[in-house]
Amino acid sequence: MQYSALFNKHTHSLAEYNDRMVQFGKTQKFITEWNAKMTTHFLGHNAYSDWTDDERSEFLSSGIAGHLRDHQHMKHHYARLNTEYLPDYVNWLEHGAVTPVKHDLATCAASWAHAAVDAIAGDVFLKSGTMEELSAQQIIDCDHNSWGCHGGLYTNAFEYAIDHKLLSEKDYPYTGKPQACTADSKKGKVQVTNFINILPHDPDQLKMAVKLGPVAASITTNSQVFQFYKGGVISAEECSKPETPVDAAVTIIGFGHDHHLGIDYWLIKNSWGTTWGDSGFARIAISPEGPGFCNIQAEASVVFTD
Repeated sequence: MQYSALFNKHTHSLAEYNDRMVQFGKTQKFITEWNAKMTTHFLGHNAYSDWTDDERSEFLSSGIAGHLRDHQHMKHHYARLNTEYLPDYVNWLEHGAVTPVKHDLATCAASWAHAAVDAIAGDVFLKSGTMEELSAQQIIDCDHNSWGCHGGLYTNAFEYAIDHKLLSEKDYPYTGKPQACTADSKKGKVQVTNFINILPHDPDQLKMAVKLGPVAASITTNSQVFQFYKGGVISAEECSKPETPVDAAVTIIGFGHDHHLGIDYWLIKNSWGTTWGDSGFARIAISPEGPGFCNIQAEASVVFTD
């Protein structure tokens, strides 16, 4: 069918094909019903439309390993930023400070590693004017405080990059599979000097962090209103509730105001490939306080390099 051809889908048997089409039909029904509501964002199909809820939960909405929080350094790096001079609009994509959208692959829940290297690469670009993609695979393989393809924390990745220089994507390419650490320190290019965790539930603090550069942030992605986002600005309570845990990581690369919708928004970059969202990007409404829609204002960190 057209969906299979468009997203290069292959099945191993007629039974599997039929099962996938059943899941696709369920997704089509949800998308049609949601879009009929005419909310501030609309949904569309992507490479995950024929997946089950359990598959999306396991491989997409599991990039943040919450059980690692007792063993990490979040509480040691909080700082209050001066918000006296806040711009109305920031978009680091327009300035070349954002690497191309990655695909997290169906075998590796590594959004935490992608968000970490995106933020690091952005800071390097802003200081040097040179954009170089850094190795998420090195983080996955070598940060032993996280769980690789089973989830991790971008703050752990920053701690690793304080002690070890990161290689380029070219020198340590992404495979999306757990493997032994083979980082060659002689090829290391970038080292982190420090990072700051943003005070939670405060949009002005988060805006000031994004003013400094791309920011790694935690998010809740286990709702279909996020998983099949295609355009507009997410302002749906269905995206998360305050008690819903964050489960993945993205990079906040800007913020602004949609004059048509009359909504302030965060601009985020995801790692689910370009079939998701608006070519891999999305906009989420800014809440005046609290964790925000999809919990995007709950946890975030800005990083600094040498």
